[in-house]
Amino acid sequence: MANRARRIVLGADERVELERLARASATPAGLSRRARTVVLMADGIPSVEIARRIGYTPVQISRLRRRFA
Repeated sequence: MANRARRIVLGADERVELERLARASATPAGLSRRARTVVLMADGIPSVEIARRIGYTPVQISRLRRRFA
């Protein structure tokens, strides 16, 4: 059985908060990067593409997806 990526579903308030964290200049870089990653996951972007855009490895994306889910 192949591994399937867990689907990330964000509520409107969660999305607004994550997008705010991703844009705010006072947000620590790591937190901003994770927030952008979660928003891309919720948009249905494949993990390999997210890794390419953000600079994480696919394994790191998998861990973030699992932790957020």
